[in-house]
Amino acid sequence: MKIVHRIPDSELKNLPKWNLDPVLTRILWSRGVNSPSEAVYDLNRILSPSLHGLSGAVDILAEAVISNRKIMIVGDYDADGATSTALAMRFFRDIGYANVSFDIPNRQDDGYGLNESIVLRAAENSVDVIVTVDNGISANAAVALAVSMGIKVVIT
Repeated sequence: MKIVHRIPDSELKNLPKWNLDPVLTRILWSRGVNSPSEAVYDLNRILSPSLHGLSGAVDILAEAVISNRKIMIVGDYDADGATSTALAMRFFRDIGYANVSFDIPNRQDDGYGLNESIVLRAAENSVDVIVTVDNGISANAAVALAVSMGIKVVIT
């Protein structure tokens, strides 16, 4: 963690005149911002995301929906995991697709994210496709188990 020390009050007179709120100027300057343009985060300044495998994921999900395959969303118990799960479920509801369920791992029993016990539950429920939200990127053993059981996995 980088520790950034505040600007001493004696140096406040040396703050740049940026035509911004003085508190904002002080915060930006103390964090090493050299001009207001460095603090602008419009779409032209954001790095392009890497969407490796997106077309394959789209193909898997489109085929599953067209063929009425059973899809299970695997979320997580934290705020962004629960929100991601709700958003994914809402998407499928909004397109009129009902053959979808979700699983939020129990923190005490399952631990975090996609794991072998969730894959076994998916297999017991004849799930064809698992879609992870907010987890799964390091679930190599669980993904290998799912694939060996004929379950496709989309990791988001």
